Amino acid sequence: MQRSDVNEAFTRLKRARILLFVIAGLYGLTGVYLFLNGVTEIAISNMVITALFLCFGFLSFKMPKLALAIPLILVVVYYLLLLFIDPILVWQGFVWKIFTIGVLSYALYSVWNADSILKANPYLASLLGINKISDQ
Repeated sequence: MQRSDVNEAFTRLKRARILLFVIAGLYGLTGVYLFLNGVTEIAISNMVITALFLCFGFLSFKMPKLALAIPLILVVVYYLLLLFIDPILVWQGFVWKIFTIGVLSYALYSVWNADSILKANPYLASLLGINKISDQ
């Protein structure tokens, strides 16, 4: 492995963190739009999801694996609850739901991959000033 591989791993970690903030922003915009159109129940749930994603985005600086795994689990559980409440709700915005799960899965995979690269190259990582990804 070379220096570029370690830099790539660090870039993946940054990208995963940015993806959390992007999803939070999109959920927030959707929540505001729904609130302005009078759909307050779903708007409130979207704003709660937005707040959670923002918290996990900031937590990703310290514990990126945990900060990406928990939102993925929460979103899947939320979508399963929607399925049990009303199956029609799952099909509304299906592309958005697939996009969210796909992006979170990609981000989590990237962080795990980056961690394995940084563990394999502790010397190069230390030269670049990058510590290993926290497992907590």
